[in-house]
Amino acid sequence: MSSICSPSSQLEQVVVAPPTDTPIAADALAKIAEHLVNHDQPGEARVYAQRGYKRFPESRGGAACFNRLQQIEAKEINVAADAAWSPTAAEIRVTCRNVDHICFRLYRTDWERELDDVHSSRDEVNNLLRKKADAEWKASLPPTPDWKPREETLSGPKDLKPGFYILVASHDRSFAMKENALFARPIWVTNLALLVENDARRDEHRGLVVNATTGQPIEKATVELWNRDRGNDWRRTTSFATDKDGAFRFTSEDPGSLFLLAKYGNDQVAPITPWWFYDGNPASDHARHLTFFTDRSLYRPGQTVSYKGVALSADAKGKYSVAARQNVTVVFSDLNGREIARAVHTTGEFGSFAGTFTAPKQGLTGVMRLVAAEWNADATVRVEEYKRPKFYVEFEKIKNSYKVNDTVTATGIAKAYAGNNID
Repeated sequence: MSSICSPSSQLEQVVVAPPTDTPIAADALAKIAEHLVNHDQPGEARVYAQRGYKRFPESRGGAACFNRLQQIEAKEINVAADAAWSPTAAEIRVTCRNVDHICFRLYRTDWERELDDVHSSRDEVNNLLRKKADAEWKASLPPTPDWKPREETLSGPKDLKPGFYILVASHDRSFAMKENALFARPIWVTNLALLVENDARRDEHRGLVVNATTGQPIEKATVELWNRDRGNDWRRTTSFATDKDGAFRFTSEDPGSLFLLAKYGNDQVAPITPWWFYDGNPASDHARHLTFFTDRSLYRPGQTVSYKGVALSADAKGKYSVAARQNVTVVFSDLNGREIARAVHTTGEFGSFAGTFTAPKQGLTGVMRLVAAEWNADATVRVEEYKRPKFYVEFEKIKNSYKVNDTVTATGIAKAYAGNNID
């Protein structure tokens, strides 16, 4: 009978077999720890990393073990919540590791004032924290002795007044802005639910307003449509009432992003981020498709975002052909749906087009979108502050063979990308 050893057990055999009093043992222990982490066994990995760091703290392997320990023992917390809560029931989902508590504050605010910043920038969160919270509480989190993240569902406060709130979560009881994990989530507390259908085969859009708990339709609810004006600010452009089935219909003159705000009595609800609508063309027998391509997925503020697109059309039988000499309007928008720039293209002979935008140098970073609304097509990119490495390290290839306890000398260079050597 034969047995198969895992890579970690094979490495362990090397380091536990005498002699082990050489720095290479720490390298092997670091490799075992890395293997175990990659196989979702951080607790076992921690044991090996501790051994390697304790025995050879000044060696390269000891440093790798120390870094692995820092990773495994790091505090980790993340907060998610539904966009709408019932006034009598609220749930918050917390993913945690090596953290035993979390603190919450809830601030009631004005939806119209927050319309352009529903993701809450760090400065806005700081301003909120200076105010008195409408609710504040602390929740204990279960221990994670296996060093793995786990998800815990917590209850939020009950009997809240309907309205728009910002939920702020913090591990630090003082809600400090520095050296602390802070999370801000916009929340509606409401009995309403707003459902919208966007159908390319119709020249109008349809929706429903219902009771979020019972699902019963709400008659004579008011639904407001908000579009951006020429100054790129959100403005209420029209409103309409729901019928006995809770239904409403509307058309959007300009395809693109918009908000719908449903009101009934003292209650109201709207999406957290804008909806993107496009106008269909029911008279056409052809379906249109557009695919975006970007030169990369991550950009720094101020960098050029290069994109290309390919447009196709399909007839009723599903036969595809290139959509040549067709107009395509591409809108570049930030994570709040605010338009940054737009460009109009005409597809070439092969249905393709290309263009560039500049990632914003100021404002919120995060996921941004390229949208061709009339084609029902979009692509996302991330704009983040990050630093490129200024130098690289390169080792010469090892030409000889070695066995345990041999001394291995590796020669390498550290060189800046500019070409000069690094001391």
